[in-house]
This record gives sequence, structure tokens and C-alpha cells, in this order.
Amino acid sequence: MFRLSSVSSKLLLSVAISVILATALMIAIVSFQVASYSEKEAKDTIFLSSKRYVNYIQGMLNEEVTLTKGVATSLNEMFQNNDHIDIYLIESLIKNTFDSSHYAAYTFLYLKDTTVLSDMQNVDKKYISPDGKTFSMIFFDQIVEKSGGITTISTPNNFSQLNLIQNIEQNAKYGDKDSVFVDSPRKLNYDNNEFLGINFGMPIFNNKGKFIGVIGYTIDLLEISETILDPKFDFFEGDLRFLMNDQGIIAIHKNKNAILKTLFDINKDQSAQLIVEAVKNHKDEILDNYIASTGDLSYASISSFSTLGNSSHWSVIVTAPKKSVLAPLYKLQYIIISVAIIALIAILAVVYFFIRKIIGSRIPLILKSLENFFRFLNHEKIEVQTIEIKANDELGKMGKIINENILATKRGLEQDNQAVKESVQTVSVVEGGNLTARITANPRNPQLIELKNVLNRLLDALQARVGSDMNEIQRVFNSYKSLDFTTEVKDANGAVEVTTNALGQEIIKMLKQSSDFANALANESGKLQTAVQSLTTSSNSQAQSLEETAAALEEITSSMQNVSVKTSDVITQSEEIK
Repeated sequence: MFRLSSVSSKLLLSVAISVILATALMIAIVSFQVASYSEKEAKDTIFLSSKRYVNYIQGMLNEEVTLTKGVATSLNEMFQNNDHIDIYLIESLIKNTFDSSHYAAYTFLYLKDTTVLSDMQNVDKKYISPDGKTFSMIFFDQIVEKSGGITTISTPNNFSQLNLIQNIEQNAKYGDKDSVFVDSPRKLNYDNNEFLGINFGMPIFNNKGKFIGVIGYTIDLLEISETILDPKFDFFEGDLRFLMNDQGIIAIHKNKNAILKTLFDINKDQSAQLIVEAVKNHKDEILDNYIASTGDLSYASISSFSTLGNSSHWSVIVTAPKKSVLAPLYKLQYIIISVAIIALIAILAVVYFFIRKIIGSRIPLILKSLENFFRFLNHEKIEVQTIEIKANDELGKMGKIINENILATKRGLEQDNQAVKESVQTVSVVEGGNLTARITANPRNPQLIELKNVLNRLLDALQARVGSDMNEIQRVFNSYKSLDFTTEVKDANGAVEVTTNALGQEIIKMLKQSSDFANALANESGKLQTAVQSLTTSSNSQAQSLEETAAALEEITSSMQNVSVKTSDVITQSEEIK
């Protein structure tokens, strides 16, 4: 195992970090590109999806608008031109037109005034409500996709209270041949079979311009729902598709509890307001950060459309959760990360092998060799060993250079040690008094070479100024101490040796001169003794004469003192006289 502080581990760590950074950068770039592409693709997909549903629903609704408008126009012309119309003719017109519809499930003709009909005695009892107050023809198409299958539905008592009929009766204008009334989606029940539907209708007027009834078509939203909500059309997991009118009422939704509610009823998030505003303003928009009713952060596409004559306004909303949109990206990231981890392990294994082979197993040898070498330089008792060269690469060349320098340094140190030993021996010889000894060994160290030369020059100077053998000089000095000046330094060359011999010769000469002088002095001494004795006798006689002279001098001195005293008295008196 590598230590974290070793070069090998640092190299391995550097490679690992480099690979990880490169992989992270690659993942970031790929993720960004894929995310951008996925986001664009998702937006395009949901936008096109919403547009396809718009085309489908708009075509379906426009068919009903067209049928309603066509039948209403025909009926209005019939009632405009006739006071009474054969009921069977009306029935035939309505049924035949209804059978040509591909989407309408029901059609109805509500007549508030039945006086415009002829032959009411033979009318189908189903056209009249059980309470006898309402007349309407209600037909149901059992096979919408094919011809035939038209059945008659009994008129319920409250049929005249149908929201569409009430709205048309209140707002219809005579002469308006273009306005088709489209009711909001709502639950309907014509034959004790409740369903979710949308009613289309137009007013019917008689030849006097009086409102007499309503012709209408009803779409069962179940078929549209099955088409829009078909799971095979799901582009992304968890996507939503729903239909709203411009009042914000949801007509189709995967969540049945959301139907006939507003978007705010099922989604309290503020992002829902953006959809509501777009729907109310009949706009197409794509939202990036819509929180769906499922709680998923989603993309949302709003595609708005209007039926013919702006008779109604609708919007198809398609949402796609970002987690589903970006699922391929997450999968790709997982694959890239997995491959990167495997590649990283493989790379690190290969790098580990080569680092261990090329560096890890060789650097410790170099380190150990250098450590022993430095211990050797520090004079520790250790055997220096060279590095085993395994390759001719940089480390091999480094090892060769280290080996060459180790051997050269070892030889140099051995050479220096030999020179030091000889120097010590030379000093010992010099200490013994032999000044002719010299250091002949040649050290490798320049400082030791300089020291050797200095010591040899010092010995040359000592030999020149002192001599060759200090013992010989000491022997001569010992003889001189014993007052034996007859010996001398043999083969004297040094200044001290020559001076010692010269000193001995001079001392010998001085001693000879002293001996001659002593003999002469002894002779003269005898003569002097005789003269001294004669002088002593003469001196004694002179001493007696001197004593007599001294007594006379004392008397003269006494007389002089008396004269001085008297002179002083005379001076004093003279001063007083003055």
C-alpha cells in the first residue's frame, strides 16, 4: 500500500482527481446539452401534442356548429315560408342530418309553440313529456360511426329547463342567422342515463319573428375523453392532458374529480394562474415551471382555439413532468457515471500497477541508498550500497548518477581518511622532535589539500628556522645546562641549530677570556694589597691632623655666631631709631 505522503500515492491521487474532474466536466457538458435538447424536445412534443388535440377537438366541435347552423337555417326557412309544417318532414330532416354526424350523440328540437306543426294527432308520444307541457324531438345515435341506429328518446318533464334552451330563449335575436349558442360542459340526462356533454343550439322563429323553439346537438364527451386520455398517446410518464373552456371549467381530465371544476379548485399553486390567464385571453403559451395538480414540476403547453364564428373558446393543456422529461438524461448520467467509475477503477488499477512498477518499487531503493549514503557522510558506521539499476529511464539515469557519485565520494572519503591518518602520523613524528617529516598522501577534498600544503609549509619553515632534530638541540641545551660547552649540534642546518652551535663557540671563547683575565687580576690583586697597606698607615697620620683642624674650625664657627647675633641687635635698634 502507498502512503499518502509518498510520491506514488500523490501521482495516483493526481490521476484520480484529473479523471474525476474530466468525467465531471464531461457529465456536466453532456447533461447540459442533453437537458437543453430534452427540454426543447419536450416543449415541442407537448406543443405539437396539444395542437393535434386542438385539431381533433376543434374539428369535432366545428362539425356540430356547422350541423346546428345548417339545420337551424333550414328549419327557420321552412317556418318563415309556411304557417304549418308537416312534423314528419321535420323529423326526416333532423334524423337524416343527425345520422350524417360523426360525433353528435344526441340531437333535439324543442318547440315552445307546437301550432306550427301539422298532424299533431298522430305525433309520436315520446315527443311529449309525461306532464304534457313540453314538446321536443330527442334522438339518440346508438352507432355514431355508422349510418343508422337512430332511436327516439322520451321527452323528460324538465327538458325545457335545459340551460342551453333557457339561454337561447333569453338572448336569441330574430334575424341573427350566424350565432350558434354553445353551452358549458355539464352533466346531462335525457334518458335516465347521466353523461358529460356539451350542447350546441340555435333559435327557431316563425314567420312572424316569434321565438318558437331551439334546434340543438349534444356531444358526449366520453368519446373525446377516451381519445385524449388514451394511455397509448402518453409521451411521458405522469403527463396530463385536459380540456378547458374560457371560463376555466375543466371538461376533460384524467382525474374524474377535476371535471366541471376550475383549475384553481384542483391546483392551488400560483403557477396555475398563468394557465388560467392564457386560457381566458385565448393565447398559446409554453410554461417552464408549472406545478401540476399531481405536485410535479412540469412543462405545460396551452393551445387555445375557437369554434366557428367564435361561438365558443377552448384550450387544450398538455403537461409533462420534468422528472419524466429528463428521465433519459438521468439514465444517461447514471450510465456515464457508472462507466466513468468503471473506467476510473480500470485507469487507477493500470496507473497503480505502472506507478508501483516504475516508481513505487524504485524510489524507495533510491531513498534508502541516499539515506545510507548521508549516514555514511555523517560518519555513521554503515556500509554504503549502490542502487540496482532496472531500467534506462529517468529514474535509471538518476540511479546511475547517484551510484557514480556514491562511489566517487566513497573513494574520495577513503582518500581523505588516508591523508588524515598520514597527517596524524606526521604530527606524531614531529611531536617526537623530527622536523623532517612531511605529509605525502594526497587527499581529494580541496580543503584537506590546502591544509596539507599549509602543514607541509609550516614544517618546512620550522625545519629552516629551527632545525631537523629537536632531540639533538635538546641534548646540546642539556649539556649547556650542565656547563658542558664542548658539544655541538651535528649537521646543523636550521637557524636554531646554527645559532646553538655559534652560541656554544662564543661561550667557549668567553670562558677562555675570563680565565686569562682572572689570572691577570690575581697578580694585580697582590700588588694592590701591598699598596693598600701603605695607604692605610698614611691615612692614620692624616686623620690625627684632621682632628686638630676640626677643633679650630669649631671655635671660629662659634665666634661667627656671636658676631651675627650682635649684628641683628644693631639692626633692630637702627630700625627703632628710625
